[in-house]
Amino acid sequence: MNNDILVQKFAHILEQNFELKLTKFIVALSGGVDSMVLAILANNWAKEHNAELLTVTIDHGLREEAKQEALSVQHIMQSLNIKHKIIKWEHQENITSNLEAKAREARYELLSNYALENQVKVIFTAHHLDDQIENFFIRLSRGSGIDGLAAMAHLTQITKELLIFRPFLTVKKAELNTYAKAQKLEWFEDQTNQDRKYLRNDLRHILAQIEDKEVIERRIIKSGQHFARARDFLQITTAKEYGNIVENIAGDLKLNLVKFKNLHAEIALRILVKILMEIGQTQYKPRFAKLEMLYEKIKQDKIVKSTSFNHCLIKIKADHLIFTKELHTRS
Repeated sequence: MNNDILVQKFAHILEQNFELKLTKFIVALSGGVDSMVLAILANNWAKEHNAELLTVTIDHGLREEAKQEALSVQHIMQSLNIKHKIIKWEHQENITSNLEAKAREARYELLSNYALENQVKVIFTAHHLDDQIENFFIRLSRGSGIDGLAAMAHLTQITKELLIFRPFLTVKKAELNTYAKAQKLEWFEDQTNQDRKYLRNDLRHILAQIEDKEVIERRIIKSGQHFARARDFLQITTAKEYGNIVENIAGDLKLNLVKFKNLHAEIALRILVKILMEIGQTQYKPRFAKLEMLYEKIKQDKIVKSTSFNHCLIKIKADHLIFTKELHTRS
């Protein structure tokens, strides 16, 4: 891809996704080639449009060189007169399980908090086309449903006040590398990206060996788009039915059992998730296997008096279920 085309593509995708003027935003900056290219393109765009750019690097403290890399990234940003902040993830010394997931969760929490403190409503991330493909295979291997297999959207609302924006979703990693080299950008390679004990790295190695890789990649992208349309339709339908059968009573949620049992299982399960996350005040969905068990108990009228699930107390009252936050989890 010609460098000018990448610049034009970047400007066009911003214009498509932000009808109102974007005056202030954050770029999540790891120091890798993808995010360094994003920071440069975003900075050029911000200058042209009189917007304020903040760049943020999260030091996860998981590698010895992480602190020095973060400082080096800061030095590069300062040399370009780009505002930069390093935020350290404070955590226990030895994380023994789900390291990638916990680091990702912490990263988004720290970025979100910083955005809130600085009255920023949009965080840019450097996810690209190759990430879309890798995510599809990873989630397929884990038995993900429609939402997990759906292609990432350019814009995702993660809280009422905050959006994640991914301008590179139609750009391949190789194109970002070409731009970075042409601009003589400096970036840092995370050595753990070569460690095949991590699923993503192992998958990346396997995909590189596949014949007709580009054909398969195009089909995966198309499948992700199909799943995304299905997800969007299901979300709209779920919101409509939720309004018909769920009532908020002084902070508790009251579910009409008769109407609930007549719903298609996919919509019913999604409504259950929405209720449980809202009452339980949890960030992540409950495990699907356990959710299915709860759904079957409700369908078969096996909720006797009350049951506890996902920090919620579920009580039956005539032809309704009442979902209340468990007393010991109330803040």
